[in-house]
Amino acid sequence: MGRGVPPVAACDGAIADLKRGHGMPQISYDDFGKWTSGWGRIVQVDDFPEGGASRIQAAHRFRELGLKTSAPRSHTLRKEELQQRLVIAVVNFPPRQIADFFSEVLSSA
Repeated sequence: MGRGVPPVAACDGAIADLKRGHGMPQISYDDFGKWTSGWGRIVQVDDFPEGGASRIQAAHRFRELGLKTSAPRSHTLRKEELQQRLVIAVVNFPPRQIADFFSEVLSSA
């Protein structure tokens, strides 16, 4: 059989997985419409050993919101690589306390 679109029967398993959501909890389109994102620049990165999986603290500067904090989980990037990085973040979650630090945004870093 050559390249091309597989027969519909071959896609049945994938379609069933999509309908089940791959075991993840699903949100509605209304839920998705509630979150607000913003572009920001990471302007400061500090060590955060008491943060568990979040080993760093970051300060983000958003044009319309000012300075906001986060505790991103970055296993692939070093602190120096995060400094001055542009990120997109969810900016309307309630602050989340991690140890003695409050994370105000959920960033893509």
